[in-house]
Amino acid sequence: MSPRSSNPSIRLLRRVMFSTAGLDQVKSIPGFILPAALSLAAIGLTTLVIIEEHSNSTALRDWRDPEHLTLAYLLPPIFVAVFFGSTAAVMTSFASALAAAYFIYPPQFSFLISEPRHIAEPGFILVLAITASKTVGVITIDKPLAWRMSALGAKRTFKDAGHQ
Repeated sequence: MSPRSSNPSIRLLRRVMFSTAGLDQVKSIPGFILPAALSLAAIGLTTLVIIEEHSNSTALRDWRDPEHLTLAYLLPPIFVAVFFGSTAAVMTSFASALAAAYFIYPPQFSFLISEPRHIAEPGFILVLAITASKTVGVITIDKPLAWRMSALGAKRTFKDAGHQ
């Protein structure tokens, strides 16, 4: 007998833990690392774009309120929901809200938010991101893109599609 199936109570505990957390789709550690790594990469890319745009607009002195740029942090959870399902997208939503609080809101590079009116904004962005990711999850039947493609039998090659 394998160590995983030896104790029925441990199997039940694992099943309850993973299914309630939405991690029942994750079959292995690499299956968890890929969505997490790509989520962090998407958030990092979004952060770089936002910081570059803010620095350009500050240098030109045409826009002094960078908090409006935080809506760009809605994009990574939506893309993660399309490719990996809504569970990974919800985790990406939390990471996006933390990145917005750390990089955008004054004082920068701190999780402390100095103005009281800015405290609710990351919460609203978090709610919007979770709602968007769950909506995409409902539309895509909460299956990762690879599972949806294999279910449709879309194992066609570039040549099969009529391209030379």
